[in-house]
Amino acid sequence: DAAATAALEMSSVSGGGAHRSWSARSSQTQDIELTGYGLLLLTRTGHLSEASHAARWLLHRRKASGGFSSTQDTVLALGALAAYAAAVEARGRDLSVALTGAGGLSGGDLRGGD
Repeated sequence: DAAATAALEMSSVSGGGAHRSWSARSSQTQDIELTGYGLLLLTRTGHLSEASHAARWLLHRRKASGGFSSTQDTVLALGALAAYAAAVEARGRDLSVALTGAGGLSGGDLRGGD
């Protein structure tokens, strides 16, 4: 947990708190690689809430072809995203949703599962 705490302190938050990234301030390729490593660290230490912000940051930088800037940052970022997706799937999700329509308020629960 000390490594995750230190990594979180070195990260930047943007997008109203929706995105988390790490920057070398030299190139987008290095920023993608650093954020991929940050995502892996947060995922492996169980900080999935914070990891979701790093995953979102990476997904917003992906090109239409599915890759990033270089082969190396693409392999690293996709590997980190895959590890995050597997961890989220393993943990499962419960979600409460409230919908407001012209006829009033209705709500429900969505539960992940097989």
